[in-house]
Amino acid sequence: MIYFLYTKNMYLRAFLQLKTSTNGEGNVIFLKQKHFIGKGFHKETYMHPDDPGLCVKVLINNDDIGAIKQLKRELKFNKMLQKKCRPLYAVAALHGEADTNLGRGYLFDLIKDFDGQISGSLSGYVSDVEFVKNNFDRLLNDLKTLKARMIRQGVVTMKLFPGNILYRQNGKEESELVIIDDIGTAVLIPLEYYFSFFARARINRKWKEFLQILESICPDPVIYKLTRELY
Repeated sequence: MIYFLYTKNMYLRAFLQLKTSTNGEGNVIFLKQKHFIGKGFHKETYMHPDDPGLCVKVLINNDDIGAIKQLKRELKFNKMLQKKCRPLYAVAALHGEADTNLGRGYLFDLIKDFDGQISGSLSGYVSDVEFVKNNFDRLLNDLKTLKARMIRQGVVTMKLFPGNILYRQNGKEESELVIIDDIGTAVLIPLEYYFSFFARARINRKWKEFLQILESICPDPVIYKLTRELY
């Protein structure tokens, strides 16, 4: 048993060392502070220095077994989604891996607004009561569209945090929501990946939790009005 656990942990640590030069030409991507976008619990995100359409995610701690397991799960599910759903509408797509000066890097869509600025998080938008009041119908429609896309493409999440959703502004009156992190499930046998019934059930359950989080971010009557339309 001890040997099994040891070899399992060694395997997880080795996960980030696989394919040591698969970024096309075997070159290392050098990420600098000027490329830094943001930091989560386990990963940091940088703009790709050579491709304006991509971002690079790297683990903060390459020895964090839990973070490696989570990353492995997300990569696997993203690849699975892309095999059955092209294009992905609700999730930022994975575009491969590459070595960086900060460790193994994972290349994803960089979600940008129509003016070239990196899209802001949904949590930032719903915290702005005036924005919600002035854009109530559009925000409501975009949230309904996100859920419909998740169900249609079978996008399940560990937890649906507003901070892990970017609100892309495609124009002055056009926008959409894109999930950028924490997709997949940690269950041993993920039936949600293969059967739409189980995927829909999980999405509905996580959606209710998500609406409660929105209400906690901004406990204002206009937010409660918004969430009432979405339960």
